[in-house]
Amino acid sequence: MASRETIRAPRPQGDAQQAVQRAADRRRASAPGAGVPIRLALFAALLLGLVYAALAFARIQSTGAAAPAQAAMAQAHAGADRVDNATATLRSALVAAAASRRRFGGDPLDAAETALTATGALAQGAAVADDSTVIGATGAARGAAWPAAVRAALASGQDFWLGAPPGGGPWLYAAAVANGAGPDGLHKTLTLAAVDPRTLAGGGGPAEVMSALADRNGHILGLAGAGPARDNPGLRQAMGKAATAPGKAIKAKGDANLDVLAAAAPAAGGALRVIAVVRAPWIGLGLGIEDILGFIAPLLIGGALAVLLVRQSLHAQAAQNAFAASEERFRLAVEAARCGIWEWDLEQNKVFMSDVTGMILGWGGGGVASAQEVLNRIAAEHREAVSQGLLSAAREGQFDVSFQAPGQRGDLAWVDARGQGYGESANGGFKRIIGVAFDVTE
Repeated sequence: MASRETIRAPRPQGDAQQAVQRAADRRRASAPGAGVPIRLALFAALLLGLVYAALAFARIQSTGAAAPAQAAMAQAHAGADRVDNATATLRSALVAAAASRRRFGGDPLDAAETALTATGALAQGAAVADDSTVIGATGAARGAAWPAAVRAALASGQDFWLGAPPGGGPWLYAAAVANGAGPDGLHKTLTLAAVDPRTLAGGGGPAEVMSALADRNGHILGLAGAGPARDNPGLRQAMGKAATAPGKAIKAKGDANLDVLAAAAPAAGGALRVIAVVRAPWIGLGLGIEDILGFIAPLLIGGALAVLLVRQSLHAQAAQNAFAASEERFRLAVEAARCGIWEWDLEQNKVFMSDVTGMILGWGGGGVASAQEVLNRIAAEHREAVSQGLLSAAREGQFDVSFQAPGQRGDLAWVDARGQGYGESANGGFKRIIGVAFDVTE
């Protein structure tokens, strides 16, 4: 029967051990494929979890960096407001003193004392100059470089100047310039004040915030707060960068190698910069319990769903394995009883046979054969009855025919075949007939 499609090699009749071994081999062969959906589902869940964790971690970092930056900017603007108020006080006091001296003259030292008193506690020293010559100074501003401040104020061409000239020492200077002084009205009189920049830099902020006062070029004039961090060169460099780029937070390393952010705001009409430095841990200010839960909760839910998926998949696989084992036990039991199983596909005209069915019809084992090949194995006087029985079963579903076919020993054997139609056909009736075959030869 060379035209048969998948006929197995013959095996000794009644060899149950080989049948059991083949059944076990089939189950083992199907096991790896059965676990593929579970592995794919777990891989997909793990991949989604990792993607979510990466996005959530980036969000937390962004949130953790944004909150300290906002805090630094808020502190810098608050400090700039204090400096603007102090500058307004200095301007009022010095301009009034300069105007008074231009109008009334008087002792230069008295004029300096009046200016110092008018500044309140802001200034540590005051001086008076005619043109470029300092003619009187007072106060506790030791080492104040009054001539350098006078030259810078005159060079600015402004009626009020604030700054720290080269060689001016540790002081910040303010100067009011009054024109039209002297008997001929061709001279200038100046009233100056020396201010400790640390006074303007500090005060009013949280203890963990360091503040600084710098000029517009990033030169640090005074620091307040933060203890040992004052001597950190990297931190001072970050503050200088922040001073040259107001509104932008600059990252640096503070005490104990902790991340900090420096931000600056302009003050005194843009002549100065107030810098605030705050700690910036990656999960810090502004990250509340709701943010942490928003990160953890979806991961926990995803993990629980993955566990449920695995459990459901394992249960489904166990049920499938149990069904396959039950089917195999049924097949082995049927074959042990010398009962063959067959299925006749009426649309494709093919017959699927178990090993016992194939041996009953004189072949070495089971497989797939065309309908005509199976009919050719049946004795000529019984073929018409079998064909009519198939046509009737296709319409009504019942098949019960006895016929003769050549057995394995070469003699004719009586075969009892019974079946039931299933699978509705598009033209009505059934598409397939499945049944059993018995060798009833006596």
